[in-house]
Amino acid sequence: MRRRHDFLVTNLAFSLLFGWHGLMADDVRPGIVEIDEVSAMGYIVRLTPPPGVGWRIHQTNTMPFPVRFPDTCAETGVAAYSRQYECPHDLSGRSIGFDFRGLTRPAHMLVRLRLLSGEEYTTVLAPSIREWRVPRQETLTRVLWDYFNYGVIHIFKGIDHLLFVLCLIWIARDWRRILWTITAFTIAHSMTLATAALGLVRLAVPPVEAIIALSVAFLASEVIRDRHDSLTWRYPSSVAAAFGLVHGLGFASVLSDIGLPQTKALAALLSFNLGVEIGQVLFALPIALALWRMRIASWGIDALRLTVGYGVGTIAAFWAVMRINEFIS
Repeated sequence: MRRRHDFLVTNLAFSLLFGWHGLMADDVRPGIVEIDEVSAMGYIVRLTPPPGVGWRIHQTNTMPFPVRFPDTCAETGVAAYSRQYECPHDLSGRSIGFDFRGLTRPAHMLVRLRLLSGEEYTTVLAPSIREWRVPRQETLTRVLWDYFNYGVIHIFKGIDHLLFVLCLIWIARDWRRILWTITAFTIAHSMTLATAALGLVRLAVPPVEAIIALSVAFLASEVIRDRHDSLTWRYPSSVAAAFGLVHGLGFASVLSDIGLPQTKALAALLSFNLGVEIGQVLFALPIALALWRMRIASWGIDALRLTVGYGVGTIAAFWAVMRINEFIS
């Protein structure tokens, strides 16, 4: 009876895990709205939808453009994913409107304004945000908040990173080893995130993403095998640090899409990394508490182990195949 109960628990959790498959396979990179000053008071707006996301087309075969300049500006050019404007003033301190409801699914959008003077302003807008006031000057507070916020958003949308952390917590088991393991992962991916974001290291995104998927599959196999004498189970912090170097390159690929402000690049980088870490802690703490409680009470822990191992492993293998195919095609 106990074995039948564990079997049912395993399959139920397995089904729930695969019910999230659509979310897990999403690309977490944002869409991009580029606003470039091309002449004195002349601007061109270019729109790049998020990967895998399109725009709903009206019955008139037109797409409602989601960017709205101030009413005092005149539209001088129209294309499918771009507009040109002439304004009697600069945009400093003025509001630009946005309406992303035409996206086929909600997504965050990066707005990047580049001026002829060399100044550059960036912000990340959630799907619900309808307006952005162009700052008169890019403040440190604004930079810190924007990049911290996007770091938190990214870690919760980066399901491959979270599944890696989930397997690390399972393997590390006790609180002291979990702390050391997560710390090692954090230090390692912070190092490569910084070097890649600052342009000291450049690697193509597809192979990095493929290796990340393989790292998740590897840890899932370790959870399934449950061999406590293996290198991974004996020294999880070392394995976490080794793979963390690769995961940092994945974080950097997202940050490269956002871009770093010209005058506050280091502050933005540190804030983004802090956001990633806070998001990681918010995910890891309740997972570790739940597993600790289940082990004490012996609540179907072996069935859950198989669910986590096979569920995460299958999804990670699927990602690996898709990403390797993207790399070689």
